[in-house]
Amino acid sequence: MIRRPLGRTGLTVSALGLGCSRIASLGTRRSPAEMRALLERALDHGITLFDTADIYGQGDSERLIGRVLSGRRDAAVICTKAGLTLRTSQTLIRLAKPALRPVLTRVGRLGRAASAVRQGSEDTAFEPQRLRKRLEGSLRRLKTDHVDVFLLHSPPLTALADGALYDLLDSVVENGLARTTGVSCRSLKDAGQVIAAGRVDVVQVPLSAAALARADELLAEAAAHGVGVIAREVFAGGVLVGSAASPPDPAAFDQALKAVVADPRMAAALVGVTTPGHLAANVAAVASLAEAGTTAPSRQHPAVPA
Repeated sequence: MIRRPLGRTGLTVSALGLGCSRIASLGTRRSPAEMRALLERALDHGITLFDTADIYGQGDSERLIGRVLSGRRDAAVICTKAGLTLRTSQTLIRLAKPALRPVLTRVGRLGRAASAVRQGSEDTAFEPQRLRKRLEGSLRRLKTDHVDVFLLHSPPLTALADGALYDLLDSVVENGLARTTGVSCRSLKDAGQVIAAGRVDVVQVPLSAAALARADELLAEAAAHGVGVIAREVFAGGVLVGSAASPPDPAAFDQALKAVVADPRMAAALVGVTTPGHLAANVAAVASLAEAGTTAPSRQHPAVPA
């Protein structure tokens, strides 16, 4: 597995990271035991970066990661996020998961509907003291005394304007709750302004192969400032998923992932998977880059199949 420095943080991460938003969601068609096995397999494949958030699976994503990684803590770089919230109805759903999951996994449409309802129930809460308490809750669920990376979860730029949230991030590091901090940004434009503020060490950005050309200036600025960049939504935010009637060529996923990882200014690309087969395919795609020696910087980015 390719490994890269996460900016100036002193951390080294696998170029392929595991996005953990779906490993404990209501619509996931795999059992908790299968998801635990998947996390173990990711570690065995050399994946070290695990990205989660306190709202993923109503907190169950962190709980699952905590059960698996607590015994292999030194092998993992755990990134969690806070700032988005779920309304009370969604929080209560966690208690009903054991009864609801078998029904939702049998009927895929219901699982997708549940995910859509959850997204529509998201709100924001970026009060510094509340965020600190939420991070402390994440640490309990993750069974650790610190996370490696703590990110603000998609804050509007207005929430960052007075500097109070940046001060919170500084205090989180000073108090040993996180090794480094940053912002998971809503857009490349937001990320550019966050980097320009000079207060963070990590940014997470939506960055598919199709957007690489537009991200060139951002990646150059991040590299110049020593800011680690983690890409998410590398499959164009679901555009490549297609439909049952017209599924995409698996090569499209392979090419899209390799296009993002090939730029060494990217510390890591996050991919969410729920099956061993998809995990192995992504690992193989990244491994093929290392074998071919094709991770040199270039302004000519591979095209993504339509």
